Amino acid sequence: MNKKLAFNLLAILLLSGQIFAQVGITAYNQSAISIISPKSNLLQLELKTFLNVNARNTRFEALVLYPFVERPTHRFLFGGGLQTGFGNSDLPNPFLCFPFQAEITPFDQVKQLALALDVAPLIIDDNVIIRYMFGLRYYFGKKKETSE
Repeated sequence: MNKKLAFNLLAILLLSGQIFAQVGITAYNQSAISIISPKSNLLQLELKTFLNVNARNTRFEALVLYPFVERPTHRFLFGGGLQTGFGNSDLPNPFLCFPFQAEITPFDQVKQLALALDVAPLIIDDNVIIRYMFGLRYYFGKKKETSE
Protein backbone atom coordinates (compact mmCIF):
# COMPACT_ATOMS: atom_id res chain seq x y z
CA MET A 1 0.00 0.00 0.00
CA ASN A 2 2.83 2.43 0.80
CA LYS A 3 4.40 1.86 -2.61
CA LYS A 4 1.11 2.78 -4.33
CA LEU A 5 0.82 5.95 -2.27
CA ALA A 6 4.42 6.95 -2.99
CA PHE A 7 3.96 6.24 -6.71
CA ASN A 8 0.77 8.32 -6.85
CA LEU A 9 2.41 11.26 -5.07
CA LEU A 10 5.40 11.12 -7.40
CA ALA A 11 3.12 10.94 -10.44
CA ILE A 12 1.21 14.03 -9.29
CA LEU A 13 4.46 15.94 -8.84
CA LEU A 14 5.77 14.89 -12.24
CA LEU A 15 2.54 15.80 -13.99
CA SER A 16 2.32 19.27 -12.46
CA GLY A 17 4.87 20.64 -14.92
CA GLN A 18 5.10 24.27 -13.86
CA ILE A 19 5.53 23.43 -10.18
CA PHE A 20 7.97 20.61 -10.86
CA ALA A 21 10.02 22.85 -13.14
CA GLN A 22 10.78 25.06 -10.14
CA VAL A 23 11.66 22.53 -7.43
CA GLY A 24 14.88 20.81 -6.47
CA ILE A 25 15.62 17.19 -5.79
CA THR A 26 18.34 15.86 -3.51
CA ALA A 27 19.90 12.41 -3.26
CA TYR A 28 21.60 11.91 0.11
CA ASN A 29 24.27 9.38 1.11
CA GLN A 30 21.98 7.63 3.63
CA SER A 31 19.54 6.40 0.96
CA ALA A 32 17.34 9.43 1.42
CA ILE A 33 15.69 11.41 -1.35
CA SER A 34 14.09 14.81 -0.95
CA ILE A 35 12.05 17.32 -2.91
CA ILE A 36 12.59 20.97 -1.98
CA SER A 37 10.60 24.05 -3.01
CA PRO A 38 12.13 26.79 -5.21
CA LYS A 39 15.02 28.95 -4.00
CA SER A 40 12.96 32.06 -4.71
CA ASN A 41 10.59 31.40 -1.79
CA LEU A 42 11.14 33.19 1.53
CA LEU A 43 10.67 29.85 3.29
CA GLN A 44 11.53 26.59 1.58
CA LEU A 45 9.64 23.37 2.18
CA GLU A 46 11.42 20.03 1.97
CA LEU A 47 9.96 16.53 2.03
CA LYS A 48 12.42 13.66 2.59
CA THR A 49 11.89 9.95 2.45
CA PHE A 50 14.40 7.47 3.84
CA LEU A 51 14.68 4.40 1.64
CA ASN A 52 17.28 2.42 3.63
CA VAL A 53 14.59 0.35 5.35
CA ASN A 54 11.99 -2.06 4.05
CA ALA A 55 8.74 -0.65 2.65
CA ARG A 56 6.78 -1.36 5.84
CA ASN A 57 9.10 0.90 7.86
CA THR A 58 9.53 3.81 5.45
CA ARG A 59 10.18 7.15 7.20
CA PHE A 60 9.17 10.62 6.01
CA GLU A 61 10.40 14.03 7.12
CA ALA A 62 8.62 17.34 6.45
CA LEU A 63 10.66 20.51 6.99
CA VAL A 64 10.31 24.29 6.81
CA LEU A 65 13.67 25.94 6.05
CA TYR A 66 14.74 29.57 6.18
CA PRO A 67 17.73 30.60 4.01
CA PHE A 68 19.59 32.99 6.32
CA VAL A 69 22.73 33.38 4.15
CA GLU A 70 22.55 33.51 0.36
CA ARG A 71 25.62 34.09 -1.79
CA PRO A 72 26.32 33.16 -5.44
CA THR A 73 28.47 30.17 -4.41
CA HIS A 74 26.75 29.01 -1.21
CA ARG A 75 23.61 29.17 0.93
CA PHE A 76 22.91 28.31 4.57
CA LEU A 77 19.45 27.23 5.71
CA PHE A 78 18.00 26.49 9.14
CA GLY A 79 14.61 25.12 10.01
CA GLY A 80 12.48 22.62 11.79
CA GLY A 81 10.09 19.81 11.14
CA LEU A 82 8.75 16.39 11.97
CA GLN A 83 9.82 12.91 11.02
CA THR A 84 7.29 10.11 11.04
CA GLY A 85 6.86 6.70 9.51
CA PHE A 86 4.71 3.66 9.07
CA GLY A 87 4.97 0.14 10.34
CA ASN A 88 6.87 -1.41 13.23
CA SER A 89 9.74 1.05 13.42
CA ASP A 90 11.71 1.24 16.66
CA LEU A 91 11.40 5.04 16.49
CA PRO A 92 8.40 6.88 17.94
CA ASN A 93 5.98 8.74 15.67
CA PRO A 94 6.44 11.63 15.13
CA PHE A 95 9.59 13.26 16.48
CA LEU A 96 11.16 16.70 16.03
CA CYS A 97 14.20 17.63 13.95
CA PHE A 98 15.98 20.96 13.47
CA PRO A 99 18.24 20.77 10.41
CA PHE A 100 21.05 23.11 9.47
CA GLN A 101 21.82 22.81 5.76
CA ALA A 102 24.59 24.17 3.57
CA GLU A 103 24.35 24.29 -0.23
CA ILE A 104 27.65 24.78 -2.03
CA THR A 105 27.54 25.55 -5.76
CA PRO A 106 31.03 24.68 -7.03
CA PHE A 107 30.43 25.04 -10.78
CA ASP A 108 29.93 28.43 -12.45
CA GLN A 109 28.36 26.90 -15.54
CA VAL A 110 25.86 24.71 -13.67
CA LYS A 111 24.29 26.87 -10.97
CA GLN A 112 21.40 24.39 -10.55
CA LEU A 113 23.73 21.71 -9.15
CA ALA A 114 24.90 21.96 -5.54
CA LEU A 115 26.53 19.88 -2.84
CA ALA A 116 24.06 19.63 0.06
CA LEU A 117 25.22 19.12 3.64
CA ASP A 118 22.66 18.44 6.37
CA VAL A 119 23.26 18.29 10.14
CA ALA A 120 20.21 17.90 12.34
CA PRO A 121 19.57 17.23 16.00
CA LEU A 122 16.69 14.75 16.27
CA ILE A 123 14.69 14.98 19.48
CA ILE A 124 13.40 11.49 20.19
CA ASP A 125 11.58 11.18 23.53
CA ASP A 126 14.12 12.62 26.01
CA ASN A 127 17.16 11.93 23.82
CA VAL A 128 18.96 14.07 21.26
CA ILE A 129 20.66 12.33 18.35
CA ILE A 130 22.79 14.22 15.79
CA ARG A 131 22.21 13.09 12.21
CA TYR A 132 24.46 14.17 9.36
CA MET A 133 24.05 13.58 5.65
CA PHE A 134 25.50 14.88 2.41
CA GLY A 135 24.30 14.63 -1.15
CA LEU A 136 23.75 16.28 -4.50
CA ARG A 137 20.90 18.76 -5.03
CA TYR A 138 19.62 19.79 -8.44
CA TYR A 139 17.11 22.59 -9.01
CA PHE A 140 14.99 22.15 -12.14
CA GLY A 141 14.39 25.11 -14.44
CA LYS A 142 16.83 27.62 -15.83
CA LYS A 143 18.38 30.53 -14.03
CA LYS A 144 16.61 33.76 -14.97
CA GLU A 145 18.80 36.15 -16.89
CA THR A 146 18.80 39.77 -15.72
CA SER A 147 18.94 42.52 -18.32
CA GLU A 148 20.75 45.74 -17.55
